[in-house]
Amino acid sequence: MSKVAKIKSLLSGQKQKLSYVVINIVMALMGFVKSYITMKYLGFYEVGLIAMIQSVMEFVSMLQMGLLSGGFRMYFVNTKTVNKRINSMLFSYFGLLSFLFVLVLAIYIVVTGKLTLQSGLLLLGGIVGVFTLAKTWLSNLLIAAQKLSELNRLNVSSTVISFLFLLLVPFYGLVGCILLIASQPVLFIIFALWKHPDFRPAGLVFRRSLLRKMWLFGFIPFLAGILIKVDDQVERWGIINTLGLEELGKYNLVLIYCSVFMLVPASINPIFFPKTILQYKENDVAGVKNTMKKYVLILFGYALFAFAMTALFLPYFVNLLLPKYNVGVPYLWYIFPYLLAQILIMPLDFIYTLTAKYRIMFFSYSFGVLLFVGLVVWISRLPVIRLEYFPIAKSMDGACFLVVSYIGYYLFFGRKNRKSIFKQ
Repeated sequence: MSKVAKIKSLLSGQKQKLSYVVINIVMALMGFVKSYITMKYLGFYEVGLIAMIQSVMEFVSMLQMGLLSGGFRMYFVNTKTVNKRINSMLFSYFGLLSFLFVLVLAIYIVVTGKLTLQSGLLLLGGIVGVFTLAKTWLSNLLIAAQKLSELNRLNVSSTVISFLFLLLVPFYGLVGCILLIASQPVLFIIFALWKHPDFRPAGLVFRRSLLRKMWLFGFIPFLAGILIKVDDQVERWGIINTLGLEELGKYNLVLIYCSVFMLVPASINPIFFPKTILQYKENDVAGVKNTMKKYVLILFGYALFAFAMTALFLPYFVNLLLPKYNVGVPYLWYIFPYLLAQILIMPLDFIYTLTAKYRIMFFSYSFGVLLFVGLVVWISRLPVIRLEYFPIAKSMDGACFLVVSYIGYYLFFGRKNRKSIFKQ
């Protein structure tokens, strides 16, 4: 390959990566517009119901049991035949989850003799959560195939079309919001399977040996990741049980901000990981160090930029566009230390995932969850409970979790006479 061709290839690859991040930022802004419309036309109680549905969707993401991350990692080391089996087994698992949700609702109706609004919405959240799992898996396939441009097109097209359902929100309220939430993952799946027939499942597949390998690759990282989601679930259900759905609706500004804030770092990770894992397999020490430096600098730069933009502009725009949610602005400052801790921990997670050394990672996340659960239990027993106690507790948890994580990293990798990560 000539030097000119190499330069063109390099520029093309960098353009794809930049486009991927930009598209995710644009999608985050579009998601904020969706949330703005929802919060503008719905009351606090209805917004609380939407937050409950989204909580169920997050809970469903825990039920993948590490199969998605394990399957994604195995895609780099297996043949096309094995990868096809992995894909079919995951889709079989998605179908099983959907069937179980319907079965649980049917049993509930038979036992209680009634179908309540909240139970119906819980089922709906479960089904949409399964569709979101399938969307995540298809996105992983495109990332593994290094088809970021195609992933960008699918994300944009499904998001733009789902925007049409915004027109229903002013007239149909809660129903329009539910269609808005459900449409994007469904459209993404339809477009992806139509565009890439090789991503379609070949039938029902459940192979114990393959399942075991996927779990070996993905279960411990999944446990560490699930602990973050447990924190979120404890926070939301803690607010519901102590203060009610209306207070959760007031807190929705914080929930949306956290989702938007973490979208960019989450988008950056898939760009660096495939390249770094190949460098690691080839024992390319200089290459891994160089890639990690870029990764860390981008994360820190983003954190500083996001904090500055939040401090300068977000209170103004909330007051302008959603004045009734001004009550939620102070909570943003309480939650920001937690978000900063999440940014600072990402380089460690990257190294643990790269080297498949998960024990310290799992211990750190377990410590964080236990601490936060303890804080929420303590809050629930106070004579007077205020909404700001929850983001303050989460930031306290994040700070302690960050310190424990870096101590664990030092003990595992940084002590004298320890081997480098390339020889672990």
